[in-house]
Amino acid sequence: MSNVGGTFKKRNSSSVLLYGGRIALILSPVLLLLIQSIILKTDLFKSVPVWSDELDYWREMFSFSNCGFNFGGSLFVGHDAKIGPLGAHSFSPLAAWGVFFPVFRSAFAPYAILWINLFMLCAAWFIFVYLIKPDIKITYVALISALIYPLNVLYTHSSMIELSALAGIIVYFSILYKWEEEEDEGKWFVWLMIVGIWCICVRITYIVILFPAIWKKTKFKFNIRSILAMLAYFLGFLGFYKLYNLFCADYPGWVTEKISEAEGIKGKLSVIFYNGKDNLKNFFSPTSADSAQVGMRYFFFILLLFGIGAAVRNAKIKSKVNLLYISLSVMMGGLLVMMLGLYDIKEWRDFRTFAPIAFGVFLFLVLGERNDLLNRIFLYSFMIFVSMMCFTSRVNFARDKGVTEVKDLSSYFADLETTDEKGEPRTVGSDMINNWCDVSMMNSLPAKLGYQIFYGDLTEEEVHKVDYCFVSKETYLSNKGLFTGYESFEIPGYGMMIKMFN
Repeated sequence: MSNVGGTFKKRNSSSVLLYGGRIALILSPVLLLLIQSIILKTDLFKSVPVWSDELDYWREMFSFSNCGFNFGGSLFVGHDAKIGPLGAHSFSPLAAWGVFFPVFRSAFAPYAILWINLFMLCAAWFIFVYLIKPDIKITYVALISALIYPLNVLYTHSSMIELSALAGIIVYFSILYKWEEEEDEGKWFVWLMIVGIWCICVRITYIVILFPAIWKKTKFKFNIRSILAMLAYFLGFLGFYKLYNLFCADYPGWVTEKISEAEGIKGKLSVIFYNGKDNLKNFFSPTSADSAQVGMRYFFFILLLFGIGAAVRNAKIKSKVNLLYISLSVMMGGLLVMMLGLYDIKEWRDFRTFAPIAFGVFLFLVLGERNDLLNRIFLYSFMIFVSMMCFTSRVNFARDKGVTEVKDLSSYFADLETTDEKGEPRTVGSDMINNWCDVSMMNSLPAKLGYQIFYGDLTEEEVHKVDYCFVSKETYLSNKGLFTGYESFEIPGYGMMIKMFN
């Protein structure tokens, strides 16, 4: 009887550890934010947007939820999209958070994206647990990884789109593993395409994630069927890229803008070559950026190589190359090539692009190598390595960003005209000193109004492109000649609002 009782206790203890770990994994985004809040002695659940990208996302969602497409735009870059009022992020914010439109009209709107991201990440982990049913080892590896991964540590308190992208990536690779495990071609392939296309809408560079699913669907063969599938994939990407850019405002100085402005094929290739050369140098240089960024670059690249190495090792053991692993490495290589040639390896841009994909691949490989001790040890060690590079970084966004009090400034804007005589939305232009990084102003400014940033010194041409100028007192006094004769009023602590029309 004692042995039976001991066995029962062990099983009961194991069940508690397993299900407790799974619940903790599902709630890991909330747990991480709670831990950070306790350490920093602040309430990070009330972190509001303060970075330019965050505010651009937030303002676009706020305006769209109140006015649909009939608003003046969130044109932080100062350029107009060919179609519609969306800014430099095209329809990505709408894809990421559009289903939650009513939230952006509510009293807790300043925290909306942060809370939605937390919900989406918890939902993604729930799907992971539901589909994979991880054992105790995998559960706790996933839990610890979720709590120490640099993207989560640095961005969970933010209103950035990378967190919603991460949620989609977790679901995508959970489904891919389930398909590999069950070999149910129809159901899992359809779900992969749905989730994959959503991820692409959130971040267009993630077009690469469909490659493993499509190649697997064609049974990793090189025949007419696979060639036609890849051709359709490529043409679909070109069509989607064209559509995406119709709704996207150009970013000043971006590589794609330089390519479009370059003359002839030779000129365009020259832009790509020199941009790629600089990016390649930054990618491998250990001193090119903060340690957290460098660590993520190395993590991404090592995972790319690991996929090839594990596939070859599998061939030696089982006399069969794991082509799914090869496809993952090709996928990561495609993203790396795009980043090197068409984007920037600097200023956290590559970090935010690589991090969600790298985490998804890491999870998939951990599941795939659960019976290979050597490979598991390597994967776990490198996850700890890249996390330690984050923890040794001088950057602590949660600490530096802090929690901003949200004030109600709507009374100051009550008399602003939101449309012109033609019924078109009017636009407010702001300087870069303080107004553009305050969600109180963004939340109080009528949703109908467009919002634009003045970069650098003000010019007469710039201030007359907008209907209202909202600038700091310092900017107003140093550019008073531009505003002479126009009606203005002061908003204490924020600056001057100048009406630029009669």
